Amino acid sequence: MSSQPSQQYACPEVPARTYQYSPDGRLFAYAVPTGIHIFQAEGAKSLQVLALPNVVEINFSPRGTYISTWERPVKLEDGSQHKNLRVFSVSTGEELISLTQKSQDGWDLQYTISESHAVRLVGQEVQVFRPAEWSKGVVDKLKVEGASAIALSPGLNHSVAVFVAERKGAPATIRVYSLTSLTGQPLSQKTFFKADRSQIKWNTLGTHVLCLTQTEVDQANKSYYGETGGLYLLSSSGTFDCRVPLDKEGPVHDFAWSPNSKEFLVIYGYMPAKMVLFDQRGKILHDFGTGFANFVSFNPQGRLIAIAGFGNLAGKLDIFDRRTLNKVTTIDAANTSHCEWSPYLAL
Repeated sequence: MSSQPSQQYACPEVPARTYQYSPDGRLFAYAVPTGIHIFQAEGAKSLQVLALPNVVEINFSPRGTYISTWERPVKLEDGSQHKNLRVFSVSTGEELISLTQKSQDGWDLQYTISESHAVRLVGQEVQVFRPAEWSKGVVDKLKVEGASAIALSPGLNHSVAVFVAERKGAPATIRVYSLTSLTGQPLSQKTFFKADRSQIKWNTLGTHVLCLTQTEVDQANKSYYGETGGLYLLSSSGTFDCRVPLDKEGPVHDFAWSPNSKEFLVIYGYMPAKMVLFDQRGKILHDFGTGFANFVSFNPQGRLIAIAGFGNLAGKLDIFDRRTLNKVTTIDAANTSHCEWSPYLAL
């Protein structure tokens, strides 16, 4: 299949700082020093030009209703805080809310798939917004002492997972709260040691969450990047939790949920690493054996699985059929620094 430039698409005169497709693939946007350009992806029809200089990050909400922008924070002459995180309506170009966000890491708001709620962590406070009513600002909040990371469940179960790092001999915890009763007790929680930081990943339905704990320093001095503590699986209802059984020593390189929310794949252990598919109760569904891999991704339909070795590995990308568990093809992707499936366009 040959690719030809769209006649409607106006190529930027200077290199774009960043670009982004909306999760459903309908929209495309890029940022240049003078502002943001938003297009309808099919046909490259221009929808909005936001005259906003100095933007270095952009992101669409799940349904493409909103676009967020982030500028590097600067000191203002009047001493007020720089509102460097802004949310705009894609359809009108109107600025709906502006907030102060100092860190570029995890800069954007997290949304549910329906866009009914959005959250962010400010200091040790979880702030909740209703995007349909941006003008009301923060509509609910929860202070969690020591909170260092949060993850909002995307599905209809509106829950938020909060991670508190280990400190002063007290174990680390992950707690799951319902957005409808933030001030109440956690729906689910688990404590563990060897946990200075974490990666938290929800399944699409928001019924289960995976939490990978890590330390900043590897006491055994086997890894420059710290030590993996463990991979834990919790239900949002609090009826189930377990430590995922990983039977090979070494770090967890990557893990990902299938879009069907019923299974996840983990790549773990010293090289060559093991590649294992688990169900939502932590039971092994299929062992793909060992290989030089540190990346896994399901395609949006959950039919294909990409397993690859990037970075200091060779860049070989294997594609598997989830139904048959057979390898479909191998792609040579040497020197790859980024890999993702094309966005899912719902018909």
